Amino acid sequence: MLSLFRKNLFIYNVFLVVYCLILRHSWYFSETSPPEEPMGLLSSFILPFTSSYPFTVKTFTILLIFYQAVELNRLVSINRILPINSLFPGTFYILLGSFYIEFLPLSGIWLGNTFLLFMLQDLFKQTKNEELPIRAFNMGFYGGLASLFYFPYIILPLLGVFGIMFIRTFKAIDYIRIMTGIVVPYFLTATVLFMFGDLSMLWDNHFTQGFALFDFHFHFYWKTIALLSIFGLLVLFVIGIYSNLTNKVTMPIHRKVEMLYWMLMVSIAMFFIIQNADIASLTLTLIPLSILVAAVFLILPNEHFAEVVHFILFGAALGFQYTG
Repeated sequence: MLSLFRKNLFIYNVFLVVYCLILRHSWYFSETSPPEEPMGLLSSFILPFTSSYPFTVKTFTILLIFYQAVELNRLVSINRILPINSLFPGTFYILLGSFYIEFLPLSGIWLGNTFLLFMLQDLFKQTKNEELPIRAFNMGFYGGLASLFYFPYIILPLLGVFGIMFIRTFKAIDYIRIMTGIVVPYFLTATVLFMFGDLSMLWDNHFTQGFALFDFHFHFYWKTIALLSIFGLLVLFVIGIYSNLTNKVTMPIHRKVEMLYWMLMVSIAMFFIIQNADIASLTLTLIPLSILVAAVFLILPNEHFAEVVHFILFGAALGFQYTG
């Protein structure tokens, strides 16, 4: 099955849709309710439709995640982050994002990920000396939008500031551009709320939620232990191949790969400082982890072994959804 995604051909995206449907079909047979998580303000308007229009929302979620997988493949391909151009990043984004029944519902994280992908595109374009001011602004703007859907994502535009410092010469004006970009979506949202007399929602439903230290809301039993172990092993594997991804590559690619590792570490750290952290909060790591896991499978010398490991992960994902 994995061989279908080894080449980045547009027609193979059809298989990616089918792959997403297979991994997420169990959600159609389960009751849904809005996730209990520190949501962003915009999520609080969208997520209640989960219980009112379940079939529509479930279909929208599958299409959204498929779109994000395509954008992730495009991000990796344009920036030549991996040694082989394939559909693996999007494939593992879908696989890891469907690994547990609690990962399946639409959430603020899934909604915000779209804008994080746009933010990464503008961050990686900083290596080209073209339109740098607007790209710095866009990074803040997309990061601000992502945080309106999931407030803890407000941390990642600040990572973008570090990214610019790492990728090219940083100027104080760049910080102002990014911060201006973050403020703009909040200003527009506040303006609309003020017009409808609901400005207090920005504080009550957004800024007061999001962060708490070690605020875990899940029980340790065999499924959660197994899931945490799988994600932990994957993180260890991608750390282990760091030198393979950064050796014999140009400096711009080297810096982009390093930024993905920093993003992964920050995403893991966020798991310990967000409010109401549950097992579904592992999806915070999906964007960088999926790209780096794809790299692991691309550099495995034995394709048959890669197929077997993928099949085990694929079977585990379906098994976790149907076992109590």
